[in-house]
Amino acid sequence: MILLPIKIDPGAVVPVAAYGQFVYFESATGPGDTSIVVKAQGGSGVDYILKVGQGFRTDEAFSQLIISNNKGEGTITGVVVVADQNFFDNRVVGTVSIAGTVGVNGVV
Repeated sequence: MILLPIKIDPGAVVPVAAYGQFVYFESATGPGDTSIVVKAQGGSGVDYILKVGQGFRTDEAFSQLIISNNKGEGTITGVVVVADQNFFDNRVVGTVSIAGTVGVNGVV
């Protein structure tokens, strides 16, 4: 598994040498829509539009990714995970809003 930090300016296309069969868009910051377009060369050859938390698996191993800023609203900084095994990520990430009273039994 490889963690690839990315920084993609509006309209930029970034080639990344990476070998694997699995791509996962782990995190991103930027203004507006932070979705990216990823094409795996040497594998499926299909363009995937990924939002954070999405990924894809190819039937054959790829040797390079072509990543571009989908909407071009601003620079996207993030992390893409590349793996050649059965990688998965079941984390739940986000913000929780609680209205009302919350009680805790035990030690916090």
